[in-house]
Amino acid sequence: MRRRLIFIAPLALLGMVLFVTIGGEIVMHLWNWLLPPLFGWRQITFWQALAGSCSEAFVSPVLIAPLFGSEWLRAGKP
Repeated sequence: MRRRLIFIAPLALLGMVLFVTIGGEIVMHLWNWLLPPLFGWRQITFWQALAGSCSEAFVSPVLIAPLFGSEWLRAGKP
């Protein structure tokens, strides 16, 4: 069991890093492809896209809660 965990842990870490990196790249490319030509906004770097996509994951439930009610935030809690 311990040997198996030693093998899986680095793969899980690598998978998380790849997931975040690819997500940041996707956000950056979509932003730089759509927003500067449409609205005249400036292009962003990878780090700005990464910070924006990470902060969005934490902020969006707070912004969406008033639309759908706060019950879905407490799903599964008594």
